Amino acid sequence: GQFLYKMWHLVNCALVETPANAISNGRITDNKVLSTTIKNVMQEKNIREKKAIIAISCHRTITRYITMPNMPVNELKEAIKWEAKNHIPVFSDNLLIDGKILKQTEDNKLNIVLAGLDKNTSYDYLNMLQDAGLDPIAIDIYPAALKRLFSSSNVEEPYCIVDIGASLIKLIIINKGTIYADNVVHFGNQSLIEDKTNLGVIDEIRRFLQYFSTQNRGENVKSLILTGGGALHKNVGNFMTGELNIPSIKILDFHNFDVDFEAFDFENKKLHLFSNAIGLAMRGVVI
Repeated sequence: GQFLYKMWHLVNCALVETPANAISNGRITDNKVLSTTIKNVMQEKNIREKKAIIAISCHRTITRYITMPNMPVNELKEAIKWEAKNHIPVFSDNLLIDGKILKQTEDNKLNIVLAGLDKNTSYDYLNMLQDAGLDPIAIDIYPAALKRLFSSSNVEEPYCIVDIGASLIKLIIINKGTIYADNVVHFGNQSLIEDKTNLGVIDEIRRFLQYFSTQNRGENVKSLILTGGGALHKNVGNFMTGELNIPSIKILDFHNFDVDFEAFDFENKKLHLFSNAIGLAMRGVVI
């Protein structure tokens, strides 16, 4: 994508199934097949950009949201490492730890997201991208990517982004212009709606939303923004609204996005499949 004249323009895109047995539980199990698949689809779609930003499966990434005193950037980097030891329960030397300022509060403090990722996992992904002929410039986190995308949606806060994938749901609560909390809920490969055993998933989502309410003097999440492949199911919005008693919406029209759907030969609603990728592409322009 490109950001020109205060508008995002989709320049090129590609969607390909992950090769069978190439990734298991968030770890790359077949580097050659995966890197070759990426290389081939980029050639087929004539994608020339080499810089790459990725996000790794959420259950492989640990995130914590904290508030710290305002301080110079050079001091903050060292302070984040010390804070991580207090907030990440499985802290070890085998974790890559990083932090990012999300927002400066009215009382001059810093809202920060801490992220921890297993070093071996990160090296596997970086090596795979290099084998595909790409130049990896960052490993991001899904909550930040989705927040970037939907920050221009003008939905009343607090709201919860519900990214419905094939076997897990990513939940991100946005409040006061920043990420308040995130969670991952796993479910079976059957349809979230049709498989009645997935009602336990709804209970987990309800508990996550209740956590926000409890921590904020009874304030409730006002709406659910549905995205991901699961959002393409025509009845998923009514199902979520009925079970959680919170309005569910699917946002496809962004005032600062320009997409020529005819040129890319896919329907408007298929943007849900690219929501994470678009949010990653916005990194560096939108916090």
